[in-house]
Amino acid sequence: MINQKAKFFVGLFMVSGISLAVVAIILLGMNRFLEKGQFYAVYFNESVQGLKPDSPVKYRGVAIGHIERISLAPDSKLIEVILNIESDISLEENMVAQQKAVGITGSKFIELDRQKDEDEDLFPKLEFPTEYPVLASRPSNISELFRGIDDIVQKLNALDIAGISTSLKTSLDRMDQTMSDIDAKGISSNIKTSLEIINKGFDQERWGRLISGLEKNVNALEKFINSTDSLMQKTSGIMDRAGVEVSNLSHHLIAIGQNLEKTTGNLDNLLEQISTHPSQLLFGDPPPERVLDGSNE
Repeated sequence: MINQKAKFFVGLFMVSGISLAVVAIILLGMNRFLEKGQFYAVYFNESVQGLKPDSPVKYRGVAIGHIERISLAPDSKLIEVILNIESDISLEENMVAQQKAVGITGSKFIELDRQKDEDEDLFPKLEFPTEYPVLASRPSNISELFRGIDDIVQKLNALDIAGISTSLKTSLDRMDQTMSDIDAKGISSNIKTSLEIINKGFDQERWGRLISGLEKNVNALEKFINSTDSLMQKTSGIMDRAGVEVSNLSHHLIAIGQNLEKTTGNLDNLLEQISTHPSQLLFGDPPPERVLDGSNE
């Protein structure tokens, strides 16, 4: 009887655990199934090795969704990646998607960022209708690195390496021939002879006299400049004093002119009185004027 009860409880425990596990799986699946979001399509013209469904989608490092599915595009050339973005996030039209690697594990995620002007030429051209809004794509960093290496190799291949090498060799040969034609020893000997002649023509004593004469001339010029400066200062002082004297003299002349003008006016009045009454000069005041009555008229 005890064994039967133990078996019953063990069986009940197992059934309950399995039931709870099934319910949890169903709830999680339904939650994922009922999860709402916005779908966007991205098309890559490169390998998507490392991407898988449920890989995160990030905007500048912040997770905003996940990859819903990965498949071949309708043109059988591009790779179609459907993104499920959280419903409360609205992406702008100028977004661009790029594959990014996670460390050295080989797994990748989708990084979203704002579009740059130089990205327009990198978008794959679509020639088929799409079910969801399309986000532009940009090659991954590895692809861009290989693209840059290919460009460098193509430019190197376009260079005429053989022609450049031949021209450089010809130029070096000409330079070598020119240097060989130059009589370096003769030129060095001529320079040495010229220096010896200069040393003989200008001995130490002569150089001393020349420098002494230059010093005397410089001292004389300095004295002349100092005396000229002093003379200019004295001349300036004299001119200032002369200006003051001229100003005072001008005021005196103006006063004298005014006095002469008054004196001339007085003389004019006196001459006019003498011409009118000459007797005033001898007898003083002029005689009174006679008043004529109306009867005498």
